[in-house]
Amino acid sequence: MRVVIALSKCNSSKSLYGIRFEQIDSNSWEYTWAFPIKESAAKQEGFDKTTIKGTLIEGDEYPGCPFCNAIGFFLCSCGQLNCWNSKKQRVTCSWCGETGELSNGINKIDVINNL
Repeated sequence: MRVVIALSKCNSSKSLYGIRFEQIDSNSWEYTWAFPIKESAAKQEGFDKTTIKGTLIEGDEYPGCPFCNAIGFFLCSCGQLNCWNSKKQRVTCSWCGETGELSNGINKIDVINNL
């Protein structure tokens, strides 16, 4: 089983956190845990270079964003993850500041790339 950490930012506090993904099969990933992390530690661990592709499945015990408890997340066109409370339709990326409309979270992605 392959395990990777992808970086995300809280859409409310702009705080950085990691999301743990476990590879289920060649095209599926389960997200199982989230934890706060400092940018320097994330870079030291190489979490800023994570790339995954496939279907995303919420783990039964996924706690959501460690800052606001949002379970959902969205992938901005800049390639970065942000937590999402599944209520606001108009969101702003905590990484690049781009604003857009959402209707659903993501469950299948082409690439999460934290370069």
